[in-house]
Amino acid sequence: GFSDGDASTIMSLFIGACYLLPLAGGFVADRFLGKFKTIIYFSGPYILGHVLLGIESRPFLFAALALLAMGSGVIKPNISTLMGLTYDGQRPGQDRWRTDAFGIFYMAINVGSVISTFTLPYLRTHSGYATAFLAPAVLMAISFGIFAAGRKHYAVETIQKTKTTPEERQEQWAVL
Repeated sequence: GFSDGDASTIMSLFIGACYLLPLAGGFVADRFLGKFKTIIYFSGPYILGHVLLGIESRPFLFAALALLAMGSGVIKPNISTLMGLTYDGQRPGQDRWRTDAFGIFYMAINVGSVISTFTLPYLRTHSGYATAFLAPAVLMAISFGIFAAGRKHYAVETIQKTKTTPEERQEQWAVL
């Protein structure tokens, strides 16, 4: 029900938020929660965003897009970082294991993307939008359960809060 211009603007803002919010995700994980807890806390809203997409209403659409951008953006920088920390901490010096794990991780993401490219339009056509949007929510919930169950296998993080000097803050802003 949006004009092409409005739809393009909404989609551009959503994509921009997905690319901007990893900065917030890294900040929250590094300063407050750690990578695992950040992933855990923001996965629920991300899954909820998929569910809300199936409700044909503008307020639900905007809420869903906000939750999806937040979840995607905040989770994205922490998943791969947590995996790298896990391999470095539990298998130090075995760079091949870490490289293989990242290869499998990204292959799984791309295979899932290809499958969804063909499956979701089929679901939309034969079962409706609600089902097509609910399918990723179900798969994300299953993935979330598997991820959370593996907690004991991940790197243990300690959040160290140190005061930064004005020079260090200035250098951090320059890097940013």
